[in-house]
Amino acid sequence: MAARIDIPSGDLATDAELLEAVNDLASDITAEGIARSTADTALSSAVSAETAARVAAVSAETAARTAAVDSEASARAAADTNLVNLLTNETTARTNADATNAAAAASALSVAQAAIPAANLDKAGGPPALRADTTLSARRFRSKASCFRHMIPVTTRPAHGLSTRSNGTDTGGNSRVKQIAPCDIANLALSFRNYYNGDSISSLGTLTVSASIEWGGLFYPVYFNGASTVQIAPGTGGVVSSTVGLAIPAGSTYWIRTYVNVTAGASSCWPHMLTTRSADGEGSIRGASETSKTTGGTITVASEGVYTAEAVLANSVSLNGLPYDLPVIGCVGDSLVYGIGETSPETDLGFMTRALNNQFANIKFDRSGSTIKDFVLPSGTSGSVWRLPMLDACSTVIEEFGVNDLNSARTLSQLQTDCLTFWFWAAGRGIRVFRTTLSPWTTSTDSWATAENQTPTSWESTRVAFNDWVRDLAPIDSTTKTAVAVGTTTGVLRAGDAGHPLYGYFETADTLETSRNSGRWKVNGTANYPTSDGIHPSPTFHQLMAGAINTGLLI
Repeated sequence: MAARIDIPSGDLATDAELLEAVNDLASDITAEGIARSTADTALSSAVSAETAARVAAVSAETAARTAAVDSEASARAAADTNLVNLLTNETTARTNADATNAAAAASALSVAQAAIPAANLDKAGGPPALRADTTLSARRFRSKASCFRHMIPVTTRPAHGLSTRSNGTDTGGNSRVKQIAPCDIANLALSFRNYYNGDSISSLGTLTVSASIEWGGLFYPVYFNGASTVQIAPGTGGVVSSTVGLAIPAGSTYWIRTYVNVTAGASSCWPHMLTTRSADGEGSIRGASETSKTTGGTITVASEGVYTAEAVLANSVSLNGLPYDLPVIGCVGDSLVYGIGETSPETDLGFMTRALNNQFANIKFDRSGSTIKDFVLPSGTSGSVWRLPMLDACSTVIEEFGVNDLNSARTLSQLQTDCLTFWFWAAGRGIRVFRTTLSPWTTSTDSWATAENQTPTSWESTRVAFNDWVRDLAPIDSTTKTAVAVGTTTGVLRAGDAGHPLYGYFETADTLETSRNSGRWKVNGTANYPTSDGIHPSPTFHQLMAGAINTGLLI
């Protein structure tokens, strides 16, 4: 409040009173000045304190931000260093792995070769002779590149050489077929064909095909140069779709859904590629008005002949994060390769695919009742004019033909010549060839419960002679390249020698016979234990044969 002079009321103030009032005013002014000075001092102190606090806060914030920037820079530098170290370690690991694999391969080769006598004989059916092949990886990919548009087959449930086709009344059919990834696979495509029974086109029409890959509960449509369907004329094979941007881990189950349509008429059938297995959830649905279920809908679980892809292909294969040279095995033979006598193993049917155990891709060149003579024909519906080109996609072939040849009165010399023709054909295309020994063929008066009540065929001695020739590593004349007698030591080549088309053999017959060359199936007193017809092994004996396939030699 401003100072003021309080004039006494009433009579005129005396000088003394006036002086007193002035003094009081001076005191008030002085007190007010002191108060204001004190307030100004307090305000100044407060402002100074606030300024100091703000300066301290700014300094602290600046220091914190500087520390954070320094910390982030350090963390990024450490991360960059770790990344460089990881890449360096991965490069080193891959280099070491390559060196280790090469050393292991060299060691395995050395062990295998050391097990073979100097004369290169293998009377006991031990490890077959091997030859070093430093260009094996390049040879595999070179052979694969000449088929299926440079893509790698990754099929574990391949098409078979079925002798059946659709009924000619049904014009549409859906199928759902199980596959298991043999390694990590990516960028997939499907290959289709339009023939059956190896090379037959009888009664087939032009097919309109659509398909999808079912995985993880989703459907991935397959396209053909941008179109959702493709037409396939009779006799056409190797019709490859565009790739699907899909990656599936090793060991995963996925499904191929295929819809096929054919115009009704005189030639209105589609070929059967394989027989679905209801136990695995595979199925089929077909009819005159059946429409596509490739992108959804129920396909009835059933076991019957269906149309499906002949092969699943991939642009990228790897294992444990590293590039992988996936072996592709060609399974070549008759009904034993097809799997007659089998039930429903976790693999595809037959002893060969049992042995591969979903760890290898495979393509089947099988047909019930077929012969090596027919297989090597240069042309004709009973030969392999359409099937043989697919062998280019294989790194290795296991060949089993023979018993049907002998049952057709072919001689030992003719069987040997036909086998050599095929072996040389395959070896000339950079494909390793392995052979199996021939299985027994008998009749029985007690359903194969005992050995003594079995009777081998009239050509049993020829089967034995052929098996003994194979066990001697299929000796051939080094000049004429024709078969020579067992035990020949001069001027000969044997399996594993440079210039011989065969790499080795698998001793399957010994797993089936009571003793080597007995010609009789092993028994346990139970009817139909080894076989139900004297020709085709039971599931148990398919598994025994599978055990004779040393898959380590296929890598």
